[in-house]
Amino acid sequence: MENSSTVEIGSKVKVIQQIPSRDEAWTTEIVGTVINFEQRKTGSWYAHSKDKALWLDRLTIQK
Repeated sequence: MENSSTVEIGSKVKVIQQIPSRDEAWTTEIVGTVINFEQRKTGSWYAHSKDKALWLDRLTIQK
């Protein structure tokens, strides 16, 4: 979702996930079609945010 604040349903996307570790970063790439994109709150508490919760972007794609 580089340089974009919105994602359109039906768009083809490539998602690159990087998980840093101590000596390296694990990288995974997935290509698919956007089924849904939304923000949902987590169970974590975060002061000064909407509903005092931590909100994350959720992207559902079909491979």
